[in-house]
Amino acid sequence: MSARSQRIQSLLDHNPLKTNLDSLDHALAWIMLTNDQLITHQHGGYGMYAGLPWFTDFWGRDMFISMPGAVLCTGQFDTARDILASFARYQDTISTSPTYGRVPNRLNLEGILYNTTDGTPRFVMQVHDYLKYTGDTAFVKEIYLSVKIATDASLRLYTDEKGYLTHADADTWMDAKRQSKYPCSPRGNRAVDVQALWYTQLTNASDLARYMNREEDAQRWNLAAERLRSNFEQDFVDTAARSIYDHLNTDGSGDAQFRPNAIYALDLVSDPDLKMHETRDVWERLVYPWGVSSLDQYDEQFHPYHEQWYRYHKDDAYHNGTIWLWNNGMAMQRMIENGQADIAYTLFKNMNRQALAEGAVGSLSENADAWPRAGQTWVRRSGTFLQAWSNSEHIRVWNQYFLGIRPDMLNHSITIAPQLPSELKAVDSRVNIGDGTLRMIISKNDANGTYHYEWTGTPVTLKLDIDSYQTLDVPVPTDHSVRIRTEGARMTVDVSDASGKKAANYVAELDTLKQEQKKQQDDYFTNTHFAKPSYRENMKSMSRYFDPPLTYQSVE
Repeated sequence: MSARSQRIQSLLDHNPLKTNLDSLDHALAWIMLTNDQLITHQHGGYGMYAGLPWFTDFWGRDMFISMPGAVLCTGQFDTARDILASFARYQDTISTSPTYGRVPNRLNLEGILYNTTDGTPRFVMQVHDYLKYTGDTAFVKEIYLSVKIATDASLRLYTDEKGYLTHADADTWMDAKRQSKYPCSPRGNRAVDVQALWYTQLTNASDLARYMNREEDAQRWNLAAERLRSNFEQDFVDTAARSIYDHLNTDGSGDAQFRPNAIYALDLVSDPDLKMHETRDVWERLVYPWGVSSLDQYDEQFHPYHEQWYRYHKDDAYHNGTIWLWNNGMAMQRMIENGQADIAYTLFKNMNRQALAEGAVGSLSENADAWPRAGQTWVRRSGTFLQAWSNSEHIRVWNQYFLGIRPDMLNHSITIAPQLPSELKAVDSRVNIGDGTLRMIISKNDANGTYHYEWTGTPVTLKLDIDSYQTLDVPVPTDHSVRIRTEGARMTVDVSDASGKKAANYVAELDTLKQEQKKQQDDYFTNTHFAKPSYRENMKSMSRYFDPPLTYQSVE
């Protein structure tokens, strides 16, 4: 039996997660199982179908968005390595090509398309993420040339005088075109999320350069990253409106259409109050109980239903109101980063419900309507019934932010920063990291809790960031466990070997700054609510009626 077959059988036989909430356990097991069915071997290597039933190609952007949840959080490191190495073979390395340096956006038997600007930054980011989960520094030597070509080509060919990565109107993830010509949601030539991805590509590539002792590359890319960062707030932040532009137009003006893309760029914002404001604003204007809308409902381009052929072409709605479940992951992550696990979990729980009670079991759909149809209380799902990035982002935010397990095996450390929702009282789970397994057994009762971590791999430092206690760096040898108790004003940490003999102990007090920050966050997010449909007449998108209805081939 192959390694992947063994993994699937293990998921069927033994749930990898046990909590006090059966629906959570079952939903995550099913979501991981169905997601595994999208990982296939073709074109000379592993890749992921974007979704079923009709996206049975390897889509670079979708695949790299999906990788953290699909193959890194789930410990499928050989598959992850093969995906990256295989896709690198199809990189455009012809220096005179208009897409030089890019990795494919789509790869199938009919050919290769390089028609996206965000797939290549995400490729470099996933090389870096793979290394953080595995510590496989030998892979740097194999993949470095691809990273260098991708980064230097963008610097030479695709960046402007301020260091922003430029692109065509429909070369972001919002890529729908009517008749393959006319962008349905044009986003200028410098989208906010693309700049965040480009910044991360530059800093990640610089890390890899230093592992290769290529200091000249590292410095060049770091300087480019700092130039972008120094310009970003001046150009993308509207201080008067306390908002972040979705994109810059070709004339340099900021476009204030309210979309979810700015939440991907919050790490480029220095003002913590603005970060909180953007997070809450996105949640209350775009995050419905069924997922994240692609456009504010009061925008005149808003389309409330994905498929409404009597009123408009489907592609006009695709990124102009339609719910995209993959954006749920970042929306929840930003809430959790602001200490609001309970708010984030309201959406997470609704997605678990979809996986167990709607559509194909264990599947999160690609899309959904923004508003329920007449007489309904919940929206109609649309797009693919099983979408890789929807499932994968659900897995990622669970592992990296609710459980708070964020490895950095390049530096032999693992951040442990659990943010459990209040209704979750007990967790027993495990995750593969590097050459070892980290098992966690958590028991929580309001402010008090016990956190038990067992580590089997090579020695690491656990960076403990628990509640409002002081952050501790705890060295953990092979086959040792760490037991953490939080009670009142003190957190105690005991490190023991496999026989139970205590090897070290630590004590942490409450951190005043963390307490003050948590109070500020809790006060700010009090009474935060989901977006609510605002039904009204005379909406522009609903103002026309076509009989017979439009089709994909319709030309108005």
